[in-house]
Amino acid sequence: MFKVLKIAMIGGILVACANAEDFLAKVTAGALSDISSNVKKLDVTDMNKVKGGLELVGPKNFSYNESGAYAILQNNDSPYIKNEYKQGLGAYNLPGYHLAYTVKREIKSSRYGRYPLFTYSAAAYNEKTKEYHKISSSFVLNNNAVVRQLRDAFKRRMESDLGGW
Repeated sequence: MFKVLKIAMIGGILVACANAEDFLAKVTAGALSDISSNVKKLDVTDMNKVKGGLELVGPKNFSYNESGAYAILQNNDSPYIKNEYKQGLGAYNLPGYHLAYTVKREIKSSRYGRYPLFTYSAAAYNEKTKEYHKISSSFVLNNNAVVRQLRDAFKRRMESDLGGW
């Protein structure tokens, strides 16, 4: 009996998904929709016209086991992003320094064998010397909006470039 009920529920879900044309419109009872007149999907030419936003650069390997990416602040960024950027850099809030995110891969061993260990950190990137200076603050690493953007954009790629899991 339980298996029949389970199969019927799965069948009902599959039928509902197959008939769903605009899931967002169904969930919000028509209040929002992907095809609303005020929602526009951008093509390549429209995306090039978009102004503002951080310029994310990277990832770049700066040693055999460490990689980093950094953000360049634009003049027309929001005050919130400018403040987060400034707070993230802290003492490195100087001309030529950019807020960065780094990934380091180390090989550790235990009684079960060898395994990779990834270490993540926030950093300040000096564009003149091409060096990353660690910012030893877990608050910046975990709560800064700019560092989170860098993490979301590059973390998997940097881990993969360093040899992955």
